[in-house]
Amino acid sequence: MNRIGLCYLLSLKSHPVIILAFCLMDNHVHFILYGTYEDCIRFMDDYKKLTGLWLAFHRDKKGTLKDWKHEAWLIPNAEMLKEKMAYVHRNPIVANINLVPNGYRWSSASLYFTDKTMFSKILLPVNGLSQRERRSLFNTKIEFPDDWRYLPGGEIWSGCYTEFKRIEAVFKTAWNYQYEMNKRVEEKVNSEIMAERVSLPDGDVLKMASEISARMFGEYDIDLLTVKQRIKLCMALRKEVGGNIGQLSRIVHIQPKELREIIG
Repeated sequence: MNRIGLCYLLSLKSHPVIILAFCLMDNHVHFILYGTYEDCIRFMDDYKKLTGLWLAFHRDKKGTLKDWKHEAWLIPNAEMLKEKMAYVHRNPIVANINLVPNGYRWSSASLYFTDKTMFSKILLPVNGLSQRERRSLFNTKIEFPDDWRYLPGGEIWSGCYTEFKRIEAVFKTAWNYQYEMNKRVEEKVNSEIMAERVSLPDGDVLKMASEISARMFGEYDIDLLTVKQRIKLCMALRKEVGGNIGQLSRIVHIQPKELREIIG
């Protein structure tokens, strides 16, 4: 949880994003972010890096997240935002965790339309700690805003870095929010995500391909890759963003017939 707050602070100067919602599960995470595509991806890169460092140091699992991938989809309007909010916060229920969304500790669901005074009674001011105590408790040298609070035990209150008021303004009332949370939206959202994966414009896919190429081979320019590398890139790209043979052929510059024989 604290890594979310740290990534938020890291992003402020160079790639600012607004965190609207999140849910952390055992084997995947969901974030709803407001910002440019590039800034949102950099935020997720930061989160991956900090999580990888934590696993390496505390669990002796260096390189655990080497193949961990993140993908981003556009939320173009308020109605889709409501659906995605429900999708993200209903993850524990779908995973058969016997908790209502706002009872799940590792998400932002408890922030919306709740009485914040119940937090104020137990929250402690970060600026009440010495610099040494901050570094010891939060394991970072990052400076915190003066108004940030934390729970006894060292967990930064998620309300410090989550813009829950913006979401409340979208839903307008607690009744509307609860109504949306009770909807079964999983099948619809999953189908929308898959449809978007296979219909991205060539320009967007090329941009993502360059990023994957840099991650895999240290080279952004696909034209400089060997044929073997381009085939590997194509397989990784198909797994991440979908796309048909024709589109993949245009991106990696391999004839469609040859590519179809290789990857099916």
